[in-house]
Amino acid sequence: MYVKKQPNDHSACALFAALRKAGMPKVTSGKALQGISTAARRRGTPYGSGFTVFHAPEHDLGRYKAKVFVETPKDLDKVKRRLAENGVEIVEDKDPFKPENSYLVWEALLNGTKAALVDAVFKIHWEMHTKTGIRARFASLGQYSETWKGCGWPEDIASIYEMTQEGDLWIAHARNPTNFLADAKRSHPFHLFDIAVAHNGEFSSDGVFSEFLTSHGIRSFVGTDSEKVLLALHYLVNVEGLGFEKAAAILSPTYEQYWDLLRFQDGTSGFRDLLYRYRGLQLDGSYALILGYTTGNDVQMAGLVQFRPLVMGEDNETVYLASEEHQIREVSSDADVWRCKPKRRVLASMRQGIIRDGRGDDRKYFFHNPQARGKTNGTGISIAGKSPRDILHEANLARGADGNVLLYSANGERYLGCGITSETSLTINGLAGDSTAKLAPAGHTIKVIGGVQDDAFDAAQANVTVDGNVGDVSFYAYQGERAFVRGSGGSQSMVLMRGIPSPLVIFGGRLDDSAGEFMAGGTAVVLGIDALNTDFTGPLIGDFAMSGAVGSSRLYARNQVPYQSIGLQPDSHEVMAELEQALDENLIKPSTFLRASRTSLSWWELNELLPPSVLDRIRPLYSNRYLKPLDVAVRTLDPSTDTTAIDGIRAFAAEFNIQPAIVKQLLAANYTVISPSPSAKK
Repeated sequence: MYVKKQPNDHSACALFAALRKAGMPKVTSGKALQGISTAARRRGTPYGSGFTVFHAPEHDLGRYKAKVFVETPKDLDKVKRRLAENGVEIVEDKDPFKPENSYLVWEALLNGTKAALVDAVFKIHWEMHTKTGIRARFASLGQYSETWKGCGWPEDIASIYEMTQEGDLWIAHARNPTNFLADAKRSHPFHLFDIAVAHNGEFSSDGVFSEFLTSHGIRSFVGTDSEKVLLALHYLVNVEGLGFEKAAAILSPTYEQYWDLLRFQDGTSGFRDLLYRYRGLQLDGSYALILGYTTGNDVQMAGLVQFRPLVMGEDNETVYLASEEHQIREVSSDADVWRCKPKRRVLASMRQGIIRDGRGDDRKYFFHNPQARGKTNGTGISIAGKSPRDILHEANLARGADGNVLLYSANGERYLGCGITSETSLTINGLAGDSTAKLAPAGHTIKVIGGVQDDAFDAAQANVTVDGNVGDVSFYAYQGERAFVRGSGGSQSMVLMRGIPSPLVIFGGRLDDSAGEFMAGGTAVVLGIDALNTDFTGPLIGDFAMSGAVGSSRLYARNQVPYQSIGLQPDSHEVMAELEQALDENLIKPSTFLRASRTSLSWWELNELLPPSVLDRIRPLYSNRYLKPLDVAVRTLDPSTDTTAIDGIRAFAAEFNIQPAIVKQLLAANYTVISPSPSAKK
């Protein structure tokens, strides 16, 4: 009935979704299979895969298409009786079949009101947990959507169910079970009443979800947190009638809900009241989530992101969501692809296209396909579809006396450049996968004509050049002499970077959250070249920049970076409590208190407003084992103290053929310069 999990080196569940744009051809099952299969062997296992297809409603079909997993024919008879007892008619059904090592699968067309079906489904599910109950579970139930899932690789599931359909939206999933047994009923997507959920990661809010659902009469769970998200969405949409977008907003991370309070306000406290009423349904933890829904004559797709990767893309016909960029490239090589920021929600509709892209203004300037810059030297090896072991073997064999090796046709292959013997000049043409050039030693030169996915150049000592963007956690503990990235970087770039000689890393685009976290040495420069002379006004780095940085580390970001985005700020309530106490003791004037309370409460702003006696009182809040004092200045580059940055910008410009006029602008611009205070340099 279930598959015992075997040891493996796979990393996580894989997600993929494809939504057609209005007027464009329907998405084929083949595209969904291609998009998930390319990641399944790298991320997932054969212990659970599935697909859900959605169609835009044109009229009320008057029936629901159901798939039910049952253990025995007797259990199926009980399911049919319970449906009849609730006034649900079986219009048409098929003889159950049994995929290898799984449950019996019963497929049927059901006719009945939604209320009758809801009552019947939850009664059947509850009885599964009783000693004499029904051993059955609805795997799929919808008027305009259908799910196929079970144990196996994605291609196994597609073959078992003879999947040849087309649809407006496909959601696909490949599972890597962590906390729960691997069996068909725990496979994703979870799907009921034209809502589907597929998930990667874990929810620390699982217990609160369970409490909320049971208190509202939903008491039966298969034993995975992902299903509870589906049940919560069902409750919010089908019972409370909130609509898909507001329901997704209630589940979203706190950062998004701050903006939702502004977005959904209509002159009343309506959405704030909803957040309070359903406060038990806010998701927390480390996750990426894809949701699908049919509404009116439309189909909608949402993604929620917190600390697990989710990338979005689009071409002329389709909008995509995926765990990794190479999945989208596999089905659409020319698509624009961008990484969703952490703590965000994305939303797309068949009729309206992309409504929320998970990035904002910066996508316009920083996330487009990189262009190859011409011919490369070296013996070429096509690596498409090859394993890391085979690629390494062929690269070592192909390395000539000149040390040049060219790998081409890359599309997400992992560990490129890891383990190559002797000093090598390695060129990768295409999209390099996770963990590229990890631990690459000194003497190596790594050049990527394209982009790079996550965890690239960890603890590497090699010099690096990347034409495109790099993913999350790039240059972790990097110790090379220099690294140039023409595009942008994801979150947690240059964590723990250090080395002798001191490394230099320059990004031509922008960086997401936690850049330079715990950085212990070296120089980082963020230029935002493609936003020069445009209307872009946003900062070039995300939140928590240089949190915990020590030593001789320094980060330059062109233009102003908001103080609240620098470092890890203390709890604002504690700071305000100290300011209120200072006001009560007449240490500050009411006008000073008012001015201070209207700032971001960062140390650098308060330092300009408060007297030394009050600063000494609040200083401990800004410096402890997690908060290291930082010096921050907004200024032009000084040839006497900023030679590393200045020389680096010139070398970067030469590498990427940046026009002299642009170089002149970059050298004359203001930069936010962040470095550890003298007390944090130990």
